[in-house]
Amino acid sequence: MTTYQQVIDYIFGLTASGVKLELTRVKQFTAALGRPYTAFPTIHVAGTNGKGSTAAMLASILEAAGLRVGLFTSPHLIRANERIRVNGAEIPNQVIMDHVTRWKPLINKYQITFFELLTALAFVYFKDQQVNIAIMETGLGGRLDATNVITPLVSVITSVDLDHMNILGDTLEKIAGEKAGIIKSEVPVVLAENPAVVQQVVRNRARERKARYIYTPDECEIVNREVNFPRQTLTARMSGGDLAIDSPLLGIHQAQNIAAVLGTLAQL
Repeated sequence: MTTYQQVIDYIFGLTASGVKLELTRVKQFTAALGRPYTAFPTIHVAGTNGKGSTAAMLASILEAAGLRVGLFTSPHLIRANERIRVNGAEIPNQVIMDHVTRWKPLINKYQITFFELLTALAFVYFKDQQVNIAIMETGLGGRLDATNVITPLVSVITSVDLDHMNILGDTLEKIAGEKAGIIKSEVPVVLAENPAVVQQVVRNRARERKARYIYTPDECEIVNREVNFPRQTLTARMSGGDLAIDSPLLGIHQAQNIAAVLGTLAQL
């Protein structure tokens, strides 16, 4: 593989046909790489709707606070590099080429899929870049997602709805259970506004894991919202008082995501 496009074609040609979604491969692969995800603290974001916006907002705020922030998201719009960023800058082509070429024997040995490879690439790049913190967005579900090898500072679950029902389950309760699979022992979990069945599933899982459960509407209420296209102004009411927020992200759903972001930041 001598060109960037050849490497990208190779990455997206990786498949695991007939292999059930599970964590064994990525655990073995990242162990061979020295478990790079242990070199920096993380925030883990799962959900059906709003997880990308929530992850991006968390990264933007933490970067504005002076931190060096890694951000892993999916899917990409144009280039695979978009999935892996440090303070907004995409991972360089050459870095992808060098790592993937060097790792090819391990990739073949463990039959790594494209998403598992990109996840591992993010871990290694964030370690090399000495990030202060990384925001890791799940790709599919949560419990068996490749990102779920981490133990974050806080887990975040955004709006949960029916998605990937052929893989995650055919009811909202089953899907919520898969998303709640990111909850780790004694690690706080922040849940955005959700139906009662999702709240119950996440609350029960948090209790099992002895993790503090934070339901965003109980901690942060959006008491005022004014739209002045192309922006909206919000007033968020928290225990410390009211907070005025000017956001370029429109819609009531983004107000709910902002509330989840504020609830998450309060846990750090």
